Amino acid sequence: MEDIFILQSLLIINSILVVDLNLMVLLVVLRMNFFYLDVSKPFKTTDSDPIPWIDLTFTGGPLKTDATACIGGKNNDIIFIFGGISKFDDLNAYQSFVNQFDTNKQQWINITSVGNVPTNRFDISCANFDNGLIAIFSGNGLNITNDLWIFNTLTLTWNLNNAINAPLPMSGYCAVTLSDGNILYIGESSARKSAVYMSMNYSTLGPPPPSRQLFSAVLSFI
Repeated sequence: MEDIFILQSLLIINSILVVDLNLMVLLVVLRMNFFYLDVSKPFKTTDSDPIPWIDLTFTGGPLKTDATACIGGKNNDIIFIFGGISKFDDLNAYQSFVNQFDTNKQQWINITSVGNVPTNRFDISCANFDNGLIAIFSGNGLNITNDLWIFNTLTLTWNLNNAINAPLPMSGYCAVTLSDGNILYIGESSARKSAVYMSMNYSTLGPPPPSRQLFSAVLSFI
């Protein structure tokens, strides 16, 4: 599941439904779900007061999981979804690598880029920064390296960044853009050995949290 803040709103894209059949067979079904929550308006979070979600599933959209989403565009009102897979039993089942949702028109568009573009991948985390740019690092998939790609949401073009001292290939991490423009990559698992968790204590102070993967993080200024 992917969540993203945009213009004082929270959007939840895609989900996984798990069904237990006769206590013997576990069936995992990928479903397209798209919900909107206006967090600029007050609401209660008690059990007796349901959260006022607005269902936008009718707009359609990509059927995929293990993807990542960031906002971009001239006014930061466009949602871009990168990567992901569309079948659990086929890790090579990819749809369009970049999907775009216009929050004003409530319309989905599959973006087809030409030229030098990243290969299909999943278990990634995007990070957006100045001038409508979004960074994507490494990921899970076939022949994935420690490559750093920059997507321009204004021109819909890609650029391969030759960053020095890049870490080893990774997936399942969380990318957070700091106030100084640097991108912090937290946690991960090795893209070559998905069961191996990598340390989180590189160049940090204090006791690090336990190693983890496939999670989200929020930048706080407390």
